[in-house]
Amino acid sequence: MLAGLPEVWLLMAMTADGRTSSASREYPRFTQPEDRVRMQRLRAQTDAVLVGAETIRALNPPLAVKDPALQAQRQQAGRTASPLQVVLSASGRVDPACRALNDPLASQRILATTTAGARNHRGAHRYDVWSFDGERIQPHALLLRLAQQGVRHVLLEGGAQTNGAFLDVGLVTGLYLTVAPTLLGGEHAPGLIGGNGLTIATRQSLSLTELSRVGDELYLTYHVVHEHHAT
Repeated sequence: MLAGLPEVWLLMAMTADGRTSSASREYPRFTQPEDRVRMQRLRAQTDAVLVGAETIRALNPPLAVKDPALQAQRQQAGRTASPLQVVLSASGRVDPACRALNDPLASQRILATTTAGARNHRGAHRYDVWSFDGERIQPHALLLRLAQQGVRHVLLEGGAQTNGAFLDVGLVTGLYLTVAPTLLGGEHAPGLIGGNGLTIATRQSLSLTELSRVGDELYLTYHVVHEHHAT
């Protein structure tokens, strides 16, 4: 992680065969209630929740801290009830009415897009539009701007392409992963990481720092280990 940039932690759930949803992109209701409790707890600890446009278009998920007790804990610590919410979309092809850009619980709602993509959101008033030059949004540039807002910790909640964009450039600090005891299969079912991918030589190693189990469901915490792999 580069100095001055927020830590980026992936928060994801997958099946035992590595799928995060079905091939038809159904809402991923395959984990136990404990997984959702963990998700709320982790969101309550972060400064920002970030998702990519593919996740918004497929699932339109809620991103806020919903638990009143967790909201109260944040407020007692001098923070807002729920962290800011960021949607990443280079094209700007995101429904302005989606939950993430309209949730009143969020301290701030942000659409990060390109200069061209911002044209699709002129006159937006329930959320801020951050525009970046070029055809793609560089993760480093987005994190730098978030840091200027006082963000020190980001939860990245998919989808695979967005996760991959941060992994490809070495900006992932760690991973909160739930492994559900179920199988989905499907050649076109989404997985955990997309993007360009790494090579065997440039792969990123992980250090398992926490492991818990409820029934047959596993909850893991990994830190990324930056090390050189011999070829």
